[in-house]
Amino acid sequence: MRSHMARSSSAAPSGNGEDPVKKRNSKRVSDNSSSQESPRSLANTLTARKRGEREKSLAIFDWITRNIVYDMPSLKLGIYTLQEPEFTLKSRRAVCGGFAKLFEALAREAGLEARTVIGFAKGTGFSPGDSLQGNITNHVWNAVKIDGKWQLLDCTWGGGIFEGNDRYRSRYEPFYFCPDPKHLVYTHFPEDPRWQLLDVPVTPKVFINLPQVWPDFFRHRIRCVNARYGNLNARGLLTLRFASPDNVRLSAASVDPDGKKKINSTFCQRLNGESVVHFASRRLGLHTLELYARNGVNPLRYRNVESISATLVAKYSIRVLAPEVTLSPFPKTFAIFADARARLESPLSRNLTAGHIHHFRVEVPGAREVLLKAGLQRISLNRDGSWFETQVRIERGEILLLARFGMANRYWHLLRFEGI
Repeated sequence: MRSHMARSSSAAPSGNGEDPVKKRNSKRVSDNSSSQESPRSLANTLTARKRGEREKSLAIFDWITRNIVYDMPSLKLGIYTLQEPEFTLKSRRAVCGGFAKLFEALAREAGLEARTVIGFAKGTGFSPGDSLQGNITNHVWNAVKIDGKWQLLDCTWGGGIFEGNDRYRSRYEPFYFCPDPKHLVYTHFPEDPRWQLLDVPVTPKVFINLPQVWPDFFRHRIRCVNARYGNLNARGLLTLRFASPDNVRLSAASVDPDGKKKINSTFCQRLNGESVVHFASRRLGLHTLELYARNGVNPLRYRNVESISATLVAKYSIRVLAPEVTLSPFPKTFAIFADARARLESPLSRNLTAGHIHHFRVEVPGAREVLLKAGLQRISLNRDGSWFETQVRIERGEILLLARFGMANRYWHLLRFEGI
């Protein structure tokens, strides 16, 4: 696990998945004169027209995150240059210690009360359940007092992300300016528990077992219902439940013990007002479950389905102690399945025995018709309100469930099965 951690990329496998506000704000600020300035003169320049401690703190945070880049050459060599504020201003490079020292220096010059916080952060290379490595610290961030109340911020993570192990990309992330301490404690654990800023500080054991989360987890207002810890055991089928707004769509993928991504080991749908993620594998060992989220799209306004993308919001480590042998991999779901808030009751297996009769039952609110397509077969499912069902003898080959909405004649793919 790398020291002086930066956050890792939270992009989904396809599409940029970036929030439009973040994308607008991601352009780096050019201020050539400031490289010759002292912390005092720069602080005066940044805060001269700002009102109140919050505006001043944000002006300093914004300038640092947009003008100082992470010192990847020093990180790769393991030899760190001076991290003093004057040197950072001149070089425009730093590791986390330099980011934090510069913020503290500028804040104090602006008349703010600020501190540097030392601790442990879940950055690149971390997996839920990893140890704290003998309480070795690996990251530095800040606290600043605003209107009499301490707030936390992280200029390093606010300014960019690691992509893989050796690339750093500048990207402004406003989440790390004064986040709710209950949210930041998922990823940042200060050496001094007082800087958690919680009424009841979490213990190292609780911190290390929290799921690894990214800012969009909180932006989408997702909350763990029965999956509060990120290090889980599975004996057969494992079901994780999340509370989330009705317009949030969750999806998931898993990475097996060999590092191969599996999309058919997970299945997501809305159930009783919650987002439910099923995980099942016939493979023993340690798996990683990746949870993705995006805003929903009205099925009546579907145009280019390929443009729909999601961002990584959480990771879980799942140790399979007893394999799931009654289910084959789950059916493949398409984007419209989530956007229609569809619910599959049966069959939950992707692979269906050819020559046998299978019962299909699915709820698709708002659909005018649900069609089963298998080879030359075209079967319209019987409708009862928002539920559609039929029984049909399956032959070998691909089996698709499709839906039609509104007055449109186009059918959208919901689910894919396989007759074997």
